[in-house]
Amino acid sequence: MRSRLDKSRPVLGIVFLAGYVWQTFAPGSLGTDLFLGVGAVLFVISVPWSSAFHRAFALIAFAALGAVIFTGSFDFADFLGGMPTYFGIVAVLLVLSTAGYPI
Repeated sequence: MRSRLDKSRPVLGIVFLAGYVWQTFAPGSLGTDLFLGVGAVLFVISVPWSSAFHRAFALIAFAALGAVIFTGSFDFADFLGGMPTYFGIVAVLLVLSTAGYPI
């Protein structure tokens, strides 16, 4: 199963980055859904086989996101309406790092 998933990573990575570029220039478009959806797929298929460092990194990132959501500081509509470049960069690095791509 792992080898099948590994073979799909390059294509998913290209689609993920294309979605990122698309949503950067057209926030709120299908590109945003593509970026977030494919990013989630890459993340889910990669975490079980990633290193302990990357699993811890992902856990800390989710804990930080949860804290921001829990405190009410995160406005999901604003996030999707015009995803700031900073969040996009962090998401790209997190997913690519967890997916095993050297950064």
